[in-house]
Parts: sequence; structure tokens; C-alpha cells
Amino acid sequence: MIQIRRVMEEKSSVLEMIREELYGFNKMNITSAEYEALNFIVRSKTGELLAGLLSNRFGEAVSLEILWVHEEYRLQGIGNKLLRELERVAKESGAKRIHLDTHEFQAPEFYIKNGYVIFGVLEHVPLTGITRYYMKKEL
Repeated sequence: MIQIRRVMEEKSSVLEMIREELYGFNKMNITSAEYEALNFIVRSKTGELLAGLLSNRFGEAVSLEILWVHEEYRLQGIGNKLLRELERVAKESGAKRIHLDTHEFQAPEFYIKNGYVIFGVLEHVPLTGITRYYMKKEL
């Protein structure tokens, strides 16, 4: 008999183990594809966290998971600089494309201005009336 239990902690060693097991499985089946975390942060001169970009490369593809800029520092080019740095490092590490998803209230226009194209749309996610966009950019 098995037991299924909901895990409420967002970060735990068990969840990290599950993630690592899947990455290991992926690596065994695509032996030539390397996995690499590509994460960047921006701090002020005083050490305040201003922005961050979380992503990972698996083989030739980078999955951009989060790009966040503190509300007080938006529209000052920090997001553009983070995205360009990701693209530069991704290219150097052998990536040929970046993919991401963003909601209509987040930043689809930002990504379009930076050369990303929409390849998929999911309507009514997470709620009725909200659209989620799936985007990519060839490097």
C-alpha cells in the first residue's frame, strides 16, 4: 500500500531530491546534454537586492523561470541588462534558444521588444480572463 502526502514546504530536501532524480533521468536519456543553472542577481551599492533572474540550461535550451525587478527599480533597464547577460552566458555555454512563459499582466511586451516570439497561448490561466504566453528566442 502506498501513501500520498501533500508537501507544503516549498523548499525541502525531499523536493530537491525529486528534482535531482528527474534531472538525472533526463541526463541518462540525453547523454550529450549538460545541465547548468544560470542565475543572476543585482544588488545596490548598499547590498539591497534589486533584481534577479533564475534559469537553467539543459543541452541547447535555456528555460527562463523567473525575471524579477524590485518595483522601485523597474523601467530603468535592469531587466534588459539581466536578459542580455543571460543570453550572452547562454550562448557561450552552447545554448541555441531560450524559452519562457509570462502572464499578460507581467511582461509579454518586454520580451517581444527583446526579440522573443509567442509560440503558444493558454487562455484563462490562472483565472478566467487572464492569458498566459509561451515565448522563445533563437540565439
